[in-house]
Order: sequence, then structure tokens, then C-alpha cells
Amino acid sequence: MYDKEKIIVLKFGSSVLRDESDLPRAVHEIYRWWRQGAQVLVVTSAFGNTTEQLLQRAESICARPERSALAALLATGEAASSALLSLALNRAGIPAKVLDPAQAGLLTAGGTMDADLIAVDVARLRGELRKAVVVLPGFIGRGENGNTYSTRSRRLGFLCTVSSASTERSVRSAQRCGWNLRQ
Repeated sequence: MYDKEKIIVLKFGSSVLRDESDLPRAVHEIYRWWRQGAQVLVVTSAFGNTTEQLLQRAESICARPERSALAALLATGEAASSALLSLALNRAGIPAKVLDPAQAGLLTAGGTMDADLIAVDVARLRGELRKAVVVLPGFIGRGENGNTYSTRSRRLGFLCTVSSASTERSVRSAQRCGWNLRQ
């Protein structure tokens, strides 16, 4: 039996989730860990070339899209794939919960299109993981002003912090990185 306190983090990028037809394969991989009793945290990218399509659509309307509107638009790709994966998990009998960046406490700082993740609500994630597979949209967070920010740097280091077996170790690790993790 798997250590139920250990958190498995699975990242499904756009090369794996090309479209909805790839959802059963992702569900199977998640189920493989979940049936062993692991807590599973899933991060999704937008399907296939959705991000590129959204960029093209924005640029067809405006040659130089306003950055906060563009970040909000791009976030819809990750939000859609997260929601659809959660629906597929529920259909397979696997309890799943989608958390948006605000619910997960994904706080960012920096530029609208290249922000850095600076805080994560570890306690909220751990609490939700005890009840269900948690699905997070990747590469987006919320600024202190409440606006959507894109973490285009593709940094997922916070997941290592969340997946540490000990919250105390998580906090020490995060502090070394200069992060402020809310407990």
C-alpha cells in the first residue's frame, strides 16, 4: 500500500493532452496512483495548441493586446482543460476538485505575462487532497491586486514544496526560495 501522506504531483502538458480524446489516458494514469491510496495533485496545460490559437485570436482583434486582458484570455485554455479532466475523473468514479488560482492561493508577483509564483496555500491544498484528486490549471496565478497573471516561465517549483511529506519541511524549503507559503 502506498504512503497516504505522500502527495503525487502529475503534470499533463499540451503534448499529452492534445485534445479531449487524450483524457482517458490521463484518467488512467491518475487512477493508477489514486487506487494505491496516494493523494494526487494534477496540473494541466491547455489542450494542444490552444494557447497559440488564443494568441492568434487576440492579435487578430488587436495587434498589441493589452496584457491583463491577454493573460485572462490565455488562462481560459488551462481552465478548460482542468475542468474537462475533472469531469472525466468524476465520470470514472474518482472524486476530483478543480481549484482556480485564487482558491489554491497561487499568488504571483512580477509582470502580467511572466509573473513568478511567490505563495501557495499549502493548508488548503492538503485539506482538499484528503478528500479528492485536486486539479489545478497550470501557468496562471493571481496578483495581490486580484488580477490574473500568466506564469509563462513555466516554473512549477511550488509543486515540490506542496508534495513534501512534512509541512514544516515545505515551509523551510519555500523560505530558502524566498516564498511566503500560507499555512
